[in-house]
Amino acid sequence: MSSEKEPLTESKSEDDTPVESQAKKQKAMLAEAPDDQWPECWVMTDECKDQKAPNKKEPNEAVTVEFLRTLGIRYVQISLDMPERIAVLRR
Repeated sequence: MSSEKEPLTESKSEDDTPVESQAKKQKAMLAEAPDDQWPECWVMTDECKDQKAPNKKEPNEAVTVEFLRTLGIRYVQISLDMPERIAVLRR
């Protein structure tokens, strides 16, 4: 038996628990932004004298969106004029 959890599918099933159904709704409401809309990310320098500075290496070592996803990072854009999305975030 594998210790990994199966990813939730998008289709509605009779076997869905209330938690799985809620997770599907939340995922749909907080859709990940397209790759071209993610902010720029990079590898920081070894020394960080000023935390407010960009601290980029020279030459810059950019980090790809695919790499960020492997780390479990998601980037969503939220419209504040949609109260149901705000409610999801408060949970």
